[in-house]
Amino acid sequence: MNLNLDGAIGRTPVLGSVMRHQTDGGMDHSAGGSWWVLISMIAFSIMLLWFAWALLHRPKPDDSLEAEVLTQRYARGEIDDEELRSAARWLDRSEQ
Repeated sequence: MNLNLDGAIGRTPVLGSVMRHQTDGGMDHSAGGSWWVLISMIAFSIMLLWFAWALLHRPKPDDSLEAEVLTQRYARGEIDDEELRSAARWLDRSEQ
């Protein structure tokens, strides 16, 4: 292989082939690949937007579920009247 870099580009096989690829527009070899990059970037952007939306719109906890758990614990005898009233007051304050 001739790597004569001191002569003109036409006489150097390595640089001559590089220059031929650059002067033909470069679209022959990579035109299909650019579409996949574009589609991947759009899909990734949509995924990031969906993830951000999902984080911002999380469902709020249901207070009725907490009241139901308290009622069940009171029915089983795990908590007494005072603890039930205290927890109910706390739930009422957290709703406001």
